[in-house]
Amino acid sequence: MTRRALKRLFPWAVITIVVLGLALRLPFLTARSLWFDEAFSWRLVGYFPSSEFFTRAAADVHPVLYYLLLWFWMLPARGAGPETTLLWLRMLSVVFGAATVAAMILAGRVLFRSRWAACAAGLLTAVSAFQVQYAWEARMYTLGTVLLPLAMAALVRVLEARSRGNVWRAGLGFGGALGALLHVHYYALFSWFALGAAKLAYFLGRMRSATIRAESRTEP
Repeated sequence: MTRRALKRLFPWAVITIVVLGLALRLPFLTARSLWFDEAFSWRLVGYFPSSEFFTRAAADVHPVLYYLLLWFWMLPARGAGPETTLLWLRMLSVVFGAATVAAMILAGRVLFRSRWAACAAGLLTAVSAFQVQYAWEARMYTLGTVLLPLAMAALVRVLEARSRGNVWRAGLGFGGALGALLHVHYYALFSWFALGAAKLAYFLGRMRSATIRAESRTEP
């Protein structure tokens, strides 16, 4: 297949993979009852008035960003029946799960500069049983899985930027994704450390390459 043909097919491949990921996450959303943590999410966003919601969300052991997004997401479902409420409650995680597939395609494209690698990353994410399982839960996990590959892609953009304007744009994206991650789950600190280690390894590699080039110039 020629490069031009692959370039034409790439957008359709992306759409197909994302739709596949969405289709795998949509069934059985109302087939299971809420488990304890999901019941906490439902009670927090659907039971308390807005003034008490913010107080209770801020006092929870988890950061507030997911609960805030879920509170706004649930507004159209206020007063609906139990099945509709359950469907709507879990649907936000499904949306984030499908967005994770798209974010992995972006990360694969940026990291490996390959459309094939991007499609492979997206396809593996789309069919991952682990990803599907957590996309069925009304919890914050899939929001975190969206933000991490976006942060990875933004970090690569920062490291490879050739102009100050590009550095600022990519840096804002990187900082925004990292900041949002920390407001999704405190275990995101491990992702912070991993991204920091990757950045440090990149700069150490560049320093070593510069040293080798300098030594090769000075050799007789």
